[in-house]
Amino acid sequence: MSMACVALSCRRRTVIDGQMNLLAYLRKATGYRFELQFARNAENVIDLLGTKKLDFAFLGAVHYLDARKKYGVIPLVRGLNSGGKTEYRSAIVVKTGSLLKGVNELRGKSVLE
Repeated sequence: MSMACVALSCRRRTVIDGQMNLLAYLRKATGYRFELQFARNAENVIDLLGTKKLDFAFLGAVHYLDARKKYGVIPLVRGLNSGGKTEYRSAIVVKTGSLLKGVNELRGKSVLE
């Protein structure tokens, strides 16, 4: 089985070590052999997953929604945050001086990830 890691995030040794530790744990727990693949970006991971060239991946909320829309992927597990909860937090930010002052003003606006 294969799991992907986006190349930019995999440049950090701690990320690679964490991924390899997870794969070692999964191998011991399941008896399956796992390998780590590197991808150029999250969109590439989604396409590899959707075309069955990848068995599973860790995706953030936005990329999971993209993968579900494009390929119908389903979540199997959710990670825990530092508080031990499955909550996900994010922020919507605007540039300094923006006329947007609240979430209710976002209707009809474009969002860039």
